[in-house]
Amino acid sequence: MAAMHEPRNRLLAASLAASLAALALLVPLSPRALAQEHDHDHAEGEGDGARAGRVVAPPPKDAAEFARRLEQDGITFDRARREVHVRGDLIRRQRSREYPVEYGIVIEGGFTHEAFGIVKCTPSLLNACFLALGLQPGVARRRQLRDPLPPREEVDAGLIEPWEVLPPSGERVFLYVRWNEPDGRAVTRAFEDFFVDLRTGRPLPLRGYVYLGSRFDEVLLGTEKKQVFLADYEGNILTLHPDKSRADNCLFDVYAHDDEPYTWADVDEEMLPPAGVALDFVFTLLPLPGTRPFEPELPRPPIALASVAELVAAARNPCAEGGGGDGQAAAWQARLGTRELHELAAIMKRTRQPALREQCAIALGAARRDEAIDALQLLLRFDRVGDVRLAAAYALVEIDSAASLGALVEVVERGAELARQDALTALRFASGEDFGLKPLAWRSWIASR
Repeated sequence: MAAMHEPRNRLLAASLAASLAALALLVPLSPRALAQEHDHDHAEGEGDGARAGRVVAPPPKDAAEFARRLEQDGITFDRARREVHVRGDLIRRQRSREYPVEYGIVIEGGFTHEAFGIVKCTPSLLNACFLALGLQPGVARRRQLRDPLPPREEVDAGLIEPWEVLPPSGERVFLYVRWNEPDGRAVTRAFEDFFVDLRTGRPLPLRGYVYLGSRFDEVLLGTEKKQVFLADYEGNILTLHPDKSRADNCLFDVYAHDDEPYTWADVDEEMLPPAGVALDFVFTLLPLPGTRPFEPELPRPPIALASVAELVAAARNPCAEGGGGDGQAAAWQARLGTRELHELAAIMKRTRQPALREQCAIALGAARRDEAIDALQLLLRFDRVGDVRLAAAYALVEIDSAASLGALVEVVERGAELARQDALTALRFASGEDFGLKPLAWRSWIASR
């Protein structure tokens, strides 16, 4: 077996020689090794409970040793294809809203309770492969305070955020998982296919992951401060949740301008490989042929609307009758003024004021634009206030397109009980019919229009 691997190792060693300069800076310090050192110190009666770290292994002295380390860690570096493969497994195989998936891949000792996949390699060794491919570390997703800061009362109401969210910037890679089914059939699936957007039932968009390369920092180990490579120290390789403050400690950050598909993501149990099969995580610089196409996130053009007061005045939404919003409707309409569609939808989703959410929903329905459907359906499915859910349901009726009415039927089919009943109320209002909990009958009615 060793003879079979020798030619590959020689080729790998030659191709990775250029990366050894970068490796000389890497000092692997894994969570597991730190824990072992901590146990050793207590066995010797040393220390007062603080972890005492040490260098687990010195940097490889030549390319041949580097190649051996890669093989021991289950890493395959394919320079010709510009791919890096890592053997691994899955931690999460069931949905859980109590423990959302925040990290796509970790190592043993990482944040496994928040993770989906696990590998047994040393992150700094894996990172050296991407350095050898010529990748330059980028910048993680981040918040930038507005200058000047908006008025406090506007922020408290949810009318504006005090910061702008800047997406990650830098070179990106794409991630796939390969395995063999029990019948021998080889499967390659995009990493995003393992997750579903709970709002829509669709998989995550395939946009890739921005290479960050982690970073070094000084940590206190026992009574001594040491420089550590944070991906090794914390044990996290790829963050899936786009609002993780520790993203720059990982090798990769999820790419997103719009973070909602990721914040609403959970495991798609039907797409997972069988338990127990060997998995190969494949990082590649280009999407693989024959798999899902790359889905660029294009900037959304603004959609101009009339003022909220004008929209609500012209609305046919029953919730607009009599002013609505517990007498606060006019005040919120004045504060909203004139907003473009996406901004109005964002306010509706983030504000904690039920009356404000209701006025936004009524206005978006009166605008009669399909671009408002996703936000309104989200409000209908998950808002805890009955008046707000009904306003969203009637707004979908007022848009009066096959897509907006179909969104109501989706809630009837898959929504929670209260949202389902509100969707049915709106559908009965629109149709003058009552097909009960029969999605097929409602879809037939929509088609017949």
